[in-house]
Amino acid sequence: MDYNVPHGQQFVMYNPVTGDSTFRTVFHSTRQLFGEVKNSRGFIFNELSVIMREWIDGFGPKPIGTIIQCLQVNGGDTTYHDYGYEPDFSYFQPILKTSNFDFDYIFTVFHHYDYLYSNFMDEVYLDCYYKSDIETIYAGRLFADVFDETGRKKVHITLNPNLIKNGYVFNYKVTGKDNSLIPKYKSKPDTGYYQLIYDPSPAQVLFSQDSIYIPTLSDSGSVKIINTSDHSVRIDSIISVGSFYGYWGNFTKPGFEYPFYLFQTMPGFMGDTLGIIILPHDSINVSFSNVDLCPVCDYEVQEYFKDTLRFVFTFMDGNVYSFSKTIPISGEGHPSDVEDDEVLPKEFSLSQNYPNPFNPSTSIHYAIGSREFVTLKIYDVLGNEVAVFVNEEKSSGSYEINFDANKLASGVYYYQLKAGDFIQTKKMIYLK
Repeated sequence: MDYNVPHGQQFVMYNPVTGDSTFRTVFHSTRQLFGEVKNSRGFIFNELSVIMREWIDGFGPKPIGTIIQCLQVNGGDTTYHDYGYEPDFSYFQPILKTSNFDFDYIFTVFHHYDYLYSNFMDEVYLDCYYKSDIETIYAGRLFADVFDETGRKKVHITLNPNLIKNGYVFNYKVTGKDNSLIPKYKSKPDTGYYQLIYDPSPAQVLFSQDSIYIPTLSDSGSVKIINTSDHSVRIDSIISVGSFYGYWGNFTKPGFEYPFYLFQTMPGFMGDTLGIIILPHDSINVSFSNVDLCPVCDYEVQEYFKDTLRFVFTFMDGNVYSFSKTIPISGEGHPSDVEDDEVLPKEFSLSQNYPNPFNPSTSIHYAIGSREFVTLKIYDVLGNEVAVFVNEEKSSGSYEINFDANKLASGVYYYQLKAGDFIQTKKMIYLK
């Protein structure tokens, strides 16, 4: 085509292969490209007004689609044009405290062009090191995976318990690299590193029972989530980890109701953050009903309905950190732990002591999912071992011990369960 044809004039375009001919209408206009207004010329279909070919002064023929970057070569000179978007940390929230040595860190880093491309970010990673008063130890680079379509990323962090217990602090910096022709990097924090503090204090959230039971298809089973801490807790998500069917759920408390639908591993709210806040020493009820067995219609709910739900929480105490808790949900064919105390546990767990605070005795319950060598010890705030309750091989089952602190001073103590690779520590308070 001759781009110098006057604006509005028609010309005939021939197809040499088929011999067909069509009329095209020429337009002259302007376009804003990389912050500059440029003259443009092209042609459109008469009947659809769709631009098919376009010439932009100073750039040449424009490809069909949106131009976000280009390398312009003029002889031996190369000019890079770009709209200047970088990896975006607007909704990024660092994790500054954890009560686990091994956990998934989920955070948000996205790019302006994620809406054009499924993920314009090329890499997101953490550079990590441990530091004490006398030594710095490089801990490597941890690459994040794409967690969902909203821009959230996930990286698995495993802290070195020996270093942490010997006074080292875990430091990290998050960096995003995009898919630009000339890649752009953005890091948080802008200078220095975040410090991730290990706090063995347990997450002060508990369930009013240890499982949920739905006797028949239409009946409802429920459990109460109680925030026993002095800080607000947010319910980030609830995930079905093993079902092949769907069922309805409902969060309720006075003046508030939030219905949702769970199916297999896809929450009904499509992975969005729930954002349901439980105030200090407040609670919320969650119930389940109306089991939909359509994917396995040959089964009855009493025979087939069994699942494990993972609740993910975030503490909002100035140092935001996340944790998760799981709870079974079942039908009549699979009695829950509440209905049948003889059901052997499949997971390792350490429960909060009761009562807490206590004087002078308290009970500690723990569960062993498989035969392992088990230790259960109590430490003071300085890390000194003050009691050993278990130091032997244990079979799968639920156990309970009674701790009498009559000979100890009032204060905060920690009790720790080790069973194979499982390690969990909780805090208790002795008040005389």
